[in-house]
Amino acid sequence: MRLSTGKILLITLFLTAITVGIALYISADQSEKMNITFQRVSHTQEVLFQAEKLLAALTERETLTREYALTGDEDYLRLLEKSGQSVDHEFSRLKAHTVDNDDQQKRLDSLGRYIRQGAAISDSLVVLVQTGGRSAGAGLLATEEVKKTGSMIRQLIVNVENHEQKLLKDRRTANINAMSNLRAVLYVGISLLVILVMVLIQKLRVEVIADKETYGIMQYNATLMNNIRDAIVSTDKDFNIVSWNKQAEIIFGWTEQEMKGKTFASMMSPSYKDSSRASVIKEFLKTGIWSGEVNIEKKNGDIITILLSGSLIRNSYGKITGTVAIARDITSRKQVEEQLKMFNEELGKQVEERRSELNDVIEQLVLSEKKYKLLFANNPLPMMMVTLPGMGITDVNDAAIEQYGYPKELFVGKTIYDLLAADGESYSSLLTEESLGYHYGGECKHKKGDGSLIYVELFTHGMIFEGRQTKLILAHDITQKVEADNKLKQYLEEIRMLTGHLLEIREEERKNIAREIHDELGQQLTVLKMEVAWAIRKLKHPGKQEVKLEGLLETIDGTMRSVRRICSELRPTLLDDLGLVAALQWHAGQLQSSTGINIDINAPEEISNLTPEIKTGMYRIFQESLTNVVRHAEAKKVEVCLAVADKMIILHIKDDGKGFDISASSQKRTLGILGMKERSLGMGGEYIIESYPGRGTSVMVTIPIEAGAENLTTKTITNDKDPYSR
Repeated sequence: MRLSTGKILLITLFLTAITVGIALYISADQSEKMNITFQRVSHTQEVLFQAEKLLAALTERETLTREYALTGDEDYLRLLEKSGQSVDHEFSRLKAHTVDNDDQQKRLDSLGRYIRQGAAISDSLVVLVQTGGRSAGAGLLATEEVKKTGSMIRQLIVNVENHEQKLLKDRRTANINAMSNLRAVLYVGISLLVILVMVLIQKLRVEVIADKETYGIMQYNATLMNNIRDAIVSTDKDFNIVSWNKQAEIIFGWTEQEMKGKTFASMMSPSYKDSSRASVIKEFLKTGIWSGEVNIEKKNGDIITILLSGSLIRNSYGKITGTVAIARDITSRKQVEEQLKMFNEELGKQVEERRSELNDVIEQLVLSEKKYKLLFANNPLPMMMVTLPGMGITDVNDAAIEQYGYPKELFVGKTIYDLLAADGESYSSLLTEESLGYHYGGECKHKKGDGSLIYVELFTHGMIFEGRQTKLILAHDITQKVEADNKLKQYLEEIRMLTGHLLEIREEERKNIAREIHDELGQQLTVLKMEVAWAIRKLKHPGKQEVKLEGLLETIDGTMRSVRRICSELRPTLLDDLGLVAALQWHAGQLQSSTGINIDINAPEEISNLTPEIKTGMYRIFQESLTNVVRHAEAKKVEVCLAVADKMIILHIKDDGKGFDISASSQKRTLGILGMKERSLGMGGEYIIESYPGRGTSVMVTIPIEAGAENLTTKTITNDKDPYSR
């Protein structure tokens, strides 16, 4: 026999009530015992406390008696009187606390006699001190009777305390036992409750799982029917609406959110043909199904007729968990039925026309599908159909089969991830996300059937195909384009290396030419000058010949100066002998003296550890920059700054000339600026030029000092902001 959840709940509550009642009864009994034991323990502790206070009062009285006997001070006498009163008070309280213990009362009676005896001795000692002096009092304190009395008092108090200590131990033991019994009862009661609750939870869990399964099936079925032309409505066991498909929204006018939790009858006031609402519900609950025509009121107030079919849903235990109903709007059909008798022939013609139109539409759809398949299959570009979210390939065209080299039966069933050349690669999110429309999927590397690799450019188009989210992917082979780009980059790098090599060769040739001119032509001119000078000195008859020779000597001096100037321009010896800073200062001085332009140089005395390439390159950039200033800038002042920071050598040249439009100049491809940029790039550095009409020009060159610096670029700043604002 299978018990329902309600019966199991009642049985569980009944057993829980019995268990709780028994536990409360035993707990109350044990609590009362614990309370009594606790009171007794407290009483015993109070007796011990009073015994200690009595002992302290007696000790104080004895001490004061001795002090008075030894000193005769009247102050001790007053304190002794108060101490005696305190002893009597504490003894009375102790006796009152032990009134229910006969053994303790007997001990306290004996103690009382000795206390009175001690009081009498104290009084006698006072009288004796007052009449016979302190020596007489001291003699009385030394007697055996006094010592014995004090000893007996302390012994009796100790006996009282020992007896109370034994009682305290016994009562604490009883209290612990009572608490243990109470805990045991509580543990047993809680265990029984836990067991009962677990049984109930298990039963309810089974019920809930069964309800969830049934409800899940009901929701699944409702989802499947969401696109049907009929309204699908599901409710819980109390007829409150749980789901409401799109067609229901179209037919009745209410959205699912508006109807959830409400009943069908409360919102639409249904009226049943030839039946009352009560009889329909009764028949529905009895048979489990019902079907019939119902007139209902839509959200906008219109009255429509629907064909309603409903069924009860039961779980595996036979319990009702909900209902499901299918409603079809038959208002138009009813209206047609009413007019059918009058317009039967005309209606037949309309049906035939509609049927003909439908056939035409079907034929057009079939034709469109054939055209789509034809375009897909015969497209010269590789295409594949992929379903989301698994990205499985469901169809490919002949171009894709030819490109990748897989047979179609092996191609279909793979995922697009299987085509990736390496595990570390991935696709763009636009390729894998569930989105409709056209998207660019980026570039990636794919592996063909023979193991070779190709670069592909992906284009996707998301759509709904056969009821599923689908991506149409076009994989364009761009391997040749990628290889051509790589070769172009390689050629550019080789050209850049060749340019650097040619610059080195040109500087070396300039160096050799300067050396040859200086060594050969300079020496010959020097010898010629010495010979002419000697000839002037040897002339016996000076005159026109001497003037002629002196003019020749001046010509020779001018020629030697020109030779030195040409040698310096080809390759200044200062650059090799004294370094970059000295060469820059010399060239600036030469240019300033010849043009009148004020050139200020801010630089350290020297920069060591510079390679010959860097020194030569920086000097030539400086030389070309100043040449441009002289030719084009019409400047009056040039500021030059050379510095080293963060393992970089920085050259900054700024003039106050007329400036120019860099964007217009870049279109002319000026060779001077281009040459400086190439020199900077060849040294692994960066060349930046900023200029604006009427605001002068600024050049910044940054070169890494360390060898092997790479990946630095040249930048040109256009006139979108003030170069001096920085």
